[in-house]
Amino acid sequence: MRNIDVNRPGNARNALKAIVLMSLVALSLAGCVTLGHDPGQRQPSRGKLSDAMDKASNSNHGSRTVAAPSYPGTSHSSSSTSTPDIVPSTPADNTPPGYIPPVAIETATSTETTVPTVTNDNSISTSFGVALARGQGAMTDFHFTTHQTFQLSAFLETPEDSNVSLYILFDSAKLKPGHKGYDSINGDVSMTTFGAQAHITSLRSALFPGTSLSTFFAGGIGGGGMTWNYANPLHSSDGQTFNEDSVDAVTFYVGTGLKLKMFKTLILSTEIGPQLTFWSDQTGNSFDNDVFRGNTSILYKFEVSAIF
Repeated sequence: MRNIDVNRPGNARNALKAIVLMSLVALSLAGCVTLGHDPGQRQPSRGKLSDAMDKASNSNHGSRTVAAPSYPGTSHSSSSTSTPDIVPSTPADNTPPGYIPPVAIETATSTETTVPTVTNDNSISTSFGVALARGQGAMTDFHFTTHQTFQLSAFLETPEDSNVSLYILFDSAKLKPGHKGYDSINGDVSMTTFGAQAHITSLRSALFPGTSLSTFFAGGIGGGGMTWNYANPLHSSDGQTFNEDSVDAVTFYVGTGLKLKMFKTLILSTEIGPQLTFWSDQTGNSFDNDVFRGNTSILYKFEVSAIF
């Protein structure tokens, strides 16, 4: 097999450009993707999410009424001291009427400069592709059991088989027995994530013309949320009914994998790595999130990609 060194200066520059592009796109997505409420402005609270889940639980045979939004009090001072506006003084215009100031005329010397043409040999020749991934995740904390993932992505690939992509990921999971929401949530929780990721090739070997085997490092960031249906509807004292709820999320992922590229157009790959998820501190229905904390999961997936 012929080993191809991806640590050459040109390849390193290509990988760096891919990482920078992924970071810019990911930051834009993380800032734009929200579910339920504006993360920059906290909504009036209806109380703790744990209390709401207790009332939605199948074991609760009492009231299922939750509080109306609690608006924080605002204090306004009745007395105010007015400060006169200070208007900056403008110098008086003592220019006589009809006065035209003299204009300095410079004699320009025409010089022609020949600008050498610079040829950039470091431009990236990229290919466009789409990928469909199927995977599972094993949670390392108390929230969920093993969950199922489906991911659809579009990517740009460099000649060294590194790529940067935008993706949408659909995920479903069951809460572990004994979890606060186990008896309060009907069925699985659903997660949707939009994000960007990069695969940076670390070693590539040509098996035969048009086919290569490579290893890669992966990294990504995403934003989205998790939704669920309450086991029993909740009724608010202000007349609203809640059958479902949601929390926003930001995810960070790193991993490593193995990629088989065939006929220069078809890619089969497998990948594994940890993902860290942070949940918002308030739900879409304005309950304070004291149930779902940040969690880590080990994701592994199999992916099929096509290059056009």
